[in-house]
Amino acid sequence: LKLTIPQHSRSFGEPALVEAMADPCAQFKDMKSYWDIPGMKAGVITGDVAWNLLQYAKAKGFAIPAFNCTGSSVCNSVLEGAAKLGMPAYIQFSEG
Repeated sequence: LKLTIPQHSRSFGEPALVEAMADPCAQFKDMKSYWDIPGMKAGVITGDVAWNLLQYAKAKGFAIPAFNCTGSSVCNSVLEGAAKLGMPAYIQFSEG
């Protein structure tokens, strides 16, 4: 699919042709739960599963919170809270 965008090219002022991108989140719009994402499991997720979780959240219109954990008690609190809410959360770490 090609769309004509009303931008002028630098050479002769002709409209530029731009390819329309498919929505990368479209495959997640009909999913009922993030548990339906292929490869999703309780615990740590990485790679394609983590990326698909972000795309699912975008398709459903919500953000996934990230918590900077400074110790094991903070990590445990985040995990317990996310489990009680039934929602995913990112645990992040930083130096200092």
